Amino acid sequence: MAVNPRHDRDRQGVFTIARTSSPTAIVVDDQRWLASALAERLSLDGFQSVVAGSAAEALSVFDNQAYDVAFIDLALPDGNGIDLAGEFKKRQPQLMVVLITGFAASRDDPSLGSTSVDVVLPKPWAPRELESIIRRVRDTQ
Repeated sequence: MAVNPRHDRDRQGVFTIARTSSPTAIVVDDQRWLASALAERLSLDGFQSVVAGSAAEALSVFDNQAYDVAFIDLALPDGNGIDLAGEFKKRQPQLMVVLITGFAASRDDPSLGSTSVDVVLPKPWAPRELESIIRRVRDTQ
């Protein structure tokens, strides 16, 4: 699934990213089937999602639009999900970042240190965990 961003030109001729009325997500996971399944699930709640299979791919599409939430796998083939979360937060500070991991971790895990991660979603996740995140994103819109 991809989102087609709409760009507007401001008075100084600078392009800005227009927000859509639907919540938006970027899902970054090298397991494409899992990323696609998560994007499909989000679409049931009205989200428009972009799927990326690597940090490089995610960075190449990230600046095309503003996102409400990013779901990022901890272990990517070309980088670390925590580092990617930090880069995303630099570019869009209001972004909610959800770290997806099969390793035992929680937001309070000391190994995460002071990161840009807002929520940790364990693999496999329970439906209620994902629904809680979806509610949180909608509440901040």
